[in-house]
Amino acid sequence: PPTPSMPPKRGNPAPRASSDAGMPRAFAPGFLSRGRDSAKDLRARLEAAHEALRDVAQGDRQRLGDLAAALGDDDLLHHTHRAVRLLVACCAAEILRIYAPDAPFSDDQVKSIFAVMASQLKAIAPGADADEEHLLALELLTSLAEVKSAVLLVDFMEESAEDVDIFVAMIVNLLDAITPAQPGRVSACVVEVVCSVIEEMGELPPAVGDVILARLLPSYAAAHPAGAEAARSIVCRCVRPLADHLCARLRSVLATSSGAKADSRAAAGDLGAGESDDESQAGDDEEAAADSGDDAGSEASVGAADPSTAAGAARKQ
Repeated sequence: PPTPSMPPKRGNPAPRASSDAGMPRAFAPGFLSRGRDSAKDLRARLEAAHEALRDVAQGDRQRLGDLAAALGDDDLLHHTHRAVRLLVACCAAEILRIYAPDAPFSDDQVKSIFAVMASQLKAIAPGADADEEHLLALELLTSLAEVKSAVLLVDFMEESAEDVDIFVAMIVNLLDAITPAQPGRVSACVVEVVCSVIEEMGELPPAVGDVILARLLPSYAAAHPAGAEAARSIVCRCVRPLADHLCARLRSVLATSSGAKADSRAAAGDLGAGESDDESQAGDDEEAAADSGDDAGSEASVGAADPSTAAGAARKQ
């Protein structure tokens, strides 16, 4: 039986016979639409849908269109009850498994679904939620690791920084939630989810590289030892894209440092030039004063040497 630490391992599901006569009621049109007035009733219907989806083989897409459409509805994805959102995320993960490598959702729905998944993965932390929710979150993590459905985010991240934030939130919640007390397979699933997305990227977004490298710092390792160990595993597996990111960061730092030094030298040069100008002006003023004194002295000498001038001055007095 499953324990609160980890759900049973998921293997490749064997094909199962299916018939319309034996169609689970959860796949009936409008099944999720009829229980939305009560969170309790909606939760029960989502649990029934999740249980039924577990038994569907990958590729057996028949009869799932109505349920998939309902799971992509904003009212469900942004429901006020956390348990409802977690069940929606788990059901959506099963739909993505069955439809892989495609997805029966619009682009906006895919992004909303992964945003909900990213927020609900915090529940993998032991003791953060009730055992049932903890197990559901671990099952969601296992599905993401085995199906690699999060790679659907890659195309979106290449087009929009906002979509990068979804993956960054997923990384943060996963690395911050795991603990040394959990089985090693939990950490392995976390590493698999993150690396499977990074390995599909043409170029690593700076925000993704930053959030991983920041979890190598001693201060983070002291508070989250399991998260820091998982981050090291991610770096070792995805060494090339992360090394390129680190080199780019170092070049940016060096360029900034060089620019600062150049600005400092320019400022020092401007200051020196200003001081030279002041000294030059002071010298000019001193020369002007000296010339003025010489002129006055010359006039006095001329007056003293010219008797008529002295007589004229005496008569005026």
